Parts: sequence; structure tokens; C-alpha cells
Amino acid sequence: MFMIQPIQNYNVPKRQIGFRGNLNKSLCQDVWAGETLKQGVAIRLKMLADTFEKTLAASNFKRKDLTIVGSMANYNYGKASDIDLHLVTDFSEYPADRKFLTDYFNSKRDMFNYTNSFNIFGHPVEVSVEDAASKTYSKGRYSLMSDEWIKKPVFDEKLELPDVTSSQTYLDLKKSLDECLAKNDFKSITPLFQQIYALRQSGLAQGGEFSMGNSIFRQLRNEGYLKKLIDLSYNALNNLISLK
Repeated sequence: MFMIQPIQNYNVPKRQIGFRGNLNKSLCQDVWAGETLKQGVAIRLKMLADTFEKTLAASNFKRKDLTIVGSMANYNYGKASDIDLHLVTDFSEYPADRKFLTDYFNSKRDMFNYTNSFNIFGHPVEVSVEDAASKTYSKGRYSLMSDEWIKKPVFDEKLELPDVTSSQTYLDLKKSLDECLAKNDFKSITPLFQQIYALRQSGLAQGGEFSMGNSIFRQLRNEGYLKKLIDLSYNALNNLISLK
């Protein structure tokens, strides 16, 4: 298993075309009317957030905000980009440590998003819980609770997005994923997940939303690798426990 090196060590070519489509001159008009969130979209996203919150089984859950972040709140979306929907809460208000809460909410997120396939005009919706105190890297953030931009994205026609498929990090990681899936190597699932998410967090911390690390994460997710790993994990668990 290869080790991920710091992103800045790679001399990666860049281009002005994103890994999932062009850098667009307007927000996605499937969701937005100009820069205003369409009412029908807002209603359905709020319904979805309410449905997800019920699965948290936390009677004391306190929603501070409900936000859209990521490429669908920016100009670097594609035809099938996810809508990242975040239920914002303050972890410090709960009688549990931050790591426990993070693991708990992430497990609820993964289960909900894996077992459901909600979409808005072809855009899958991924719902998660966000700590209000966490550092955010999204260039755009829209509040559905106040129906206004918290952080309005700025179009920059000179923005250079990483050419992910030319990155050796991406190629090495993809090779490891293909080998894991081909061999049904369930022992590699957790290390691969850890490497992918560590790569994303490192990228976000160093270069933000458009960093190479985050772009590689999104490319792999868009290619279905994360779902394939989850499928392999569930299949491995079922085979381990089941008697035939």
C-alpha cells in the first residue's frame, strides 16, 4: 500500500476545465434562479433535512442552520454534481466529546446517504452534520434557514482548477482501489478510506476547495469508488456473519 505524500511535493499541471465540467459563468440554474435558490428546491431540501434529522435519534439535537456548500453553491459544478446539504449544530453544547460526536454523526450520514438516493433534477443530495465551530473551506455557503447567502461565491475566469487525472497521487490511489476491488480485499477498505479522507483534509487545509487533494477526493467519489468500497464493506460483513 503506497503512502500519500504532501500535495505540495507534486508538480501537477493545471487547466481551466474542472474535473467534472467547465468552470461555469453562472450558478447551476437547475437549483438557482440567478443567485436566488428556487422555492421548490428549498422546500424539498428542507423536507430531506427533516427526514435525516429524525434518523439521528437525538432528541436534544439543536439545528443552528441548514446550508448548501460546495460546487453547487459555486461555479465549478457539473451535470451530476452533488448538492452538499449541511445541518449545522454546535458540538460544544452536547455532553459528549467532539470525536465521539463526529464519528456518530458521520456514521448516520453514511448510512442515510447510502440507503437513499435523493436527487434534485439529477443532482444527488448528500446530507451531513457540521460542527458550527469547524473551519469551512467552501467558496460559497447559502443558508436555507435565513434564505440568504452567508458567503456568496465570486466568479473568477482566471481560476485554474487542478488536472486531477495527470496527478501521480490520483493514479496511484486509483490503482490501489482497483486492486482492492478486484481481489475483494476487505482488509484494505479502512486504510484506503483513511488515505482518501486524509488526502482531502490535507488539501482543504493547504489550498481550500479547489486544492488538488479535495479535487482527487471528488474525482474518486464521482467515479463511484467510495460507493464501491462501501458495497465491498457491507458484502464482507454479510459474508462474515451469515451462514449458508
